[in-house]
Amino acid sequence: MGKIPLERTIGDTYRFAFSNILSIFGIAWFPVVIMIAVIAGAVYMMLPAFLGMDWSAHPDVAHNQAILAGAFFKMAGLILPIELLFYLLFAMMQVGLQRKALGLIEGPVFIYFSLGGAVWRLLGGMIAAIILFAIGGCLTFAAVLAVYWAGQQYALPAIYGLVEFAATVAGICWFFYMGVRLFFFIPPAVVAEGRFGVSRSWQLGAGNFWRIVVSLLAVVIGPSIVISMISQIVIMPFLGSVILQIQHATDAGQQLTPEQMWAIVGPVLRTVIPIYIGLQIITLPIVFGLSSAVSSFAYKNLTQSEVPA
Repeated sequence: MGKIPLERTIGDTYRFAFSNILSIFGIAWFPVVIMIAVIAGAVYMMLPAFLGMDWSAHPDVAHNQAILAGAFFKMAGLILPIELLFYLLFAMMQVGLQRKALGLIEGPVFIYFSLGGAVWRLLGGMIAAIILFAIGGCLTFAAVLAVYWAGQQYALPAIYGLVEFAATVAGICWFFYMGVRLFFFIPPAVVAEGRFGVSRSWQLGAGNFWRIVVSLLAVVIGPSIVISMISQIVIMPFLGSVILQIQHATDAGQQLTPEQMWAIVGPVLRTVIPIYIGLQIITLPIVFGLSSAVSSFAYKNLTQSEVPA
């Protein structure tokens, strides 16, 4: 298998993102809005429990634990459906972005909605990759555990600690290596080749691990850190004021009632939530667009050299 042309892939990704920014937002904004609405609904359901907790300097631990347990059981039945919905929305968004990056969609896109075969294949491929990743992770953990077990079972000398350390490092490295090769090329393989993409992703990733890592650092992780820092700079002053007010009340020995807690938190939430939602609607499509485009262009540049059978 050939090598990903790193500089070309990174350049193609940024050129695509800047020249198709409106289409990226057009494809991503609808599923992102649904995700944010679901999260907001979950937060709204948890808010009474949060406000009903004892926030005094000497809180009633049993009371707080009972409230948290009730809130957990209230949300437990919704976790799996919400997770499946998010996977489906993510698959739909990925298919749209991949199709645009691969040149299968021409012209600007203002809204994208599809539940076609590619979306379900991508969803199935991602679930299969997650299962394989979990199995591989469990086997890796068992192998590392066996190394430690051997050291204790046979009372091996202290120098064996180096073997245990090496096994731990090797296990962590293999864990990340396996994840990169399993997941990175699934979306473009699903869209371009009409398959589930797991085995194809593993095949294309051979000999390209570090190139994939560098491309992700340059195109996804780096911009994500910058976006996160900007979000923190905007949001933290508001949250800091809430923390200081609660801290002053608890230092004075005051036991805040739900009404008093809401009087502190409510005005800030009414300011912060719209700002946070606006930031997410702006930044998440950018991150999703970059992450989709980098795998798409890595796939295109890598498979151009393949000779058809």
